[in-house]
Formats: sequence, C-alpha cells, structure tokens
Amino acid sequence: MFGHAIAELFRRGIDVGDLVESATSGLNFLFEKRSRIDGLIALCHPWESGGDDCPRWDHWCPGGWNVDVWREIKGALVASVEHSAIGSPIANPGFVVASCGFNALVAFNAFELATVTGDSALIGKANAVADVLATRWDHRLETWIDAGDSEGDSGRARSLDALLPLLVASDSSVIERVFSELRNNASFGGQCGPAGIHRAEPSFSARTYWRGPAWPQLTYLFWVAARRHGRNEDAIALADMLTRGAVNSSWAEYWDANDGTGLGAAPQSWAALAAVVQPR
Repeated sequence: MFGHAIAELFRRGIDVGDLVESATSGLNFLFEKRSRIDGLIALCHPWESGGDDCPRWDHWCPGGWNVDVWREIKGALVASVEHSAIGSPIANPGFVVASCGFNALVAFNAFELATVTGDSALIGKANAVADVLATRWDHRLETWIDAGDSEGDSGRARSLDALLPLLVASDSSVIERVFSELRNNASFGGQCGPAGIHRAEPSFSARTYWRGPAWPQLTYLFWVAARRHGRNEDAIALADMLTRGAVNSSWAEYWDANDGTGLGAAPQSWAALAAVVQPR
C-alpha cells in the first residue's frame, strides 16, 4: 500500500521525495519480474495476500479446511517459493494463483503513486492489469474469479478481498452491484463493517480469522472506492461502520461485523483508520 500512502502524504503537503524511487521500484518488480498467470501477477504465498486463512486458498487444503492442517501447509509452501538471483520471490509451483484482490491493490497503488510522479509507464502497466481484471468478473456469483489452479473451486469463493477490483473498476453496472452487496445484510453488510466472507458461503464463520470478521483496512479501502466513484451515501455508511467497529472493539485488529466484538490484538494501529474516514 505504499503507493496510496505516499499519495496521501503528498496530498497533505508532506515531502515524499525520498520515497518515490523505492516505491516505484517495488511496484515495477511486481509488474516486470513476478510470474504471471493469464495476464495477472501471481502470488507466491498466502501470507503475501494479507489474508492467509481466506477461503480463497482452500484449494490447497485438501480434505476440507482445518486451522491446524492449514498452518502446516502454509509452512510447507514457504519451501516451494522460487527466488531470483538476489532472493526476491518470483513464483511458487506449489501455489499457482493470481489473486484478483492482490492484483487490484497493485494496480490501485500504481495509479496512486503516478498521481505524485506522473509516471506514464506505471499508469500503462496498471491499466493493463485493470483491463484483465475486468474480464474476471462473474455476473452470477457477483465476484471476481482468481486465475490459476483454484479457478474452478476456492478461487470463486465470495470473499471480501475478492471485491477489491472495485478500486480500479469502470463498469457502472458492476460498481453498482458490488456496493449493493457490501451494504446488504444478507450478503456482506454489517453494523460494524462488511463481513470478510459472504454470509451464504459455507465457509462463513463470523469470528474466525479471515473467514468472516470485518477488517478495518478493508472497510477503509471500500470507503476510498466509494469516494472515488462519487458514491457519497456509500462512503458515509462505510465510514460509520468502520467507526462503530473500532470503538465497539476497543480498537482491535479485527472484529465481528455484526456487533463489533473485538478479535485478535488490541489495540491495533490500523484500527486508527477510523480517524481517517471522519469528515474534514
């Protein structure tokens, strides 16, 4: 998220001159060096996604997801990561997947960084990823489908992170459907933030790590998307959810989307995003 962070600092008049070169290099590594799957940037490990127990990775937990079994598998997947000559992760033949959520974050951060640098090449690379993401939308499931080995099964799970392509989407009908799902209490909607998994998914578990709770950083990103798409009512609703969840949970790492019961570490610094979404 360093592209977005730098852009936000820049918009507030803070000197970011010492940061842009390394940030650009980091994004260009993903665009140019990381392996590709059907035009999308590959993940090398579930940890890299930020949501390591998300049902999107259940393809790699045969026999049904179990937290202890999955912990062992995650450890084993570290060993199959392939590295460049200088040690950078570039592929994983044991974990062949291009996450739509991850690709959306890469493209979004490239667009954000380019607002500071004016880097047209970076914009072109981000546009190329966004164009591929547009082809991954499934109108029936109302989610974006990951590329790779899980495309036919867990890569179709309706997880909240899989809706992050909303950040770079341009199809007005898709944008409308996603915001509707985010606020629908039968789908993702909750008093304290969108749930991490669609409530109709068999894998949904309201208080299980990455399998149901609300996460403040995700609610924040959908708030950003609402503002970028000119959806003021949705932005206000998401800001209220994030604020309510942060306060009810005592600023926890994540929380129950329905009532804000705190989960994980507390206090957690990223819950302070609730302050960022307040009217200014």
